[in-house]
Amino acid sequence: IIVSRSGLIWFTQIMSGTISNFDPETGEFRVIEVEEGTTPYGILEKEDDVFWFAVSRPGKIGMLNAKSGEMQLYPVPTPNSVSQRFRFDTTGRLWFGEYGGDKIGMFDPDTKRFTEHKLPFRSTPYSIHIDRQGFVWVGCFERDSLVRFDPRTGQMVEYPLPGVGAIIRDIWPDDEGRMWFVQWGRDKVTSAELVERSAN
Repeated sequence: IIVSRSGLIWFTQIMSGTISNFDPETGEFRVIEVEEGTTPYGILEKEDDVFWFAVSRPGKIGMLNAKSGEMQLYPVPTPNSVSQRFRFDTTGRLWFGEYGGDKIGMFDPDTKRFTEHKLPFRSTPYSIHIDRQGFVWVGCFERDSLVRFDPRTGQMVEYPLPGVGAIIRDIWPDDEGRMWFVQWGRDKVTSAELVERSAN
C-alpha cells in the first residue's frame, strides 16, 4: 500500500488480481483488473499517476497509467520467478528479487529489457534496497542474510544476520543511510549499516 502524490491510497490485491485506490476525501474505491490468474504484489509511483507493480505469479513487471488507463505487463525471462518487491535506482531502472528463481532482476523501462543476475546459492531473494552508492541490497528469505550486489562489477557479498529465522519482508532507509527492517519470525526491529574501516 502506498500514498500517491495526488493523495489517493493505492494498493494491490493478490487474491483478486486487481489494483485499487481509495480516496480519503470521498470515501470511494476504484478497482482495476490486472490480468486473470495473476497476483499483483509490490507497487510504487514512479511519476505522477504512473504506477509500476510486480506480479508475483507467474512473474511479471507491470505499468499502469492511471490517467490514460494504459496498462502494460512485461514477463520476467525466468519462468515462475515470483517477483515481489522492487525499487528504482537513480537512473530509473527497476530492481527486484526473484523469489522463485534465486536471481536479482533488473528491468529498464526505457529499453523494455530485463537483466538477471544469478545468486550462487539457494537464497529466495525477497526484499530490495538501493543505497546511496548504488549498491543493490537483497534480503534473503531462507538464509538469514543480506546480499550486497554491485551492478558495476557484478560482485556479490553476503552478510549473515545474527540469530535464526530472521526473515526480512521489506527494507527502508533512514536519513543517515541505515537500513531498517523487521525480522519476521524473531519479533525484532533491526537496523544495519555498512561501516567502512581503514586498513590501519
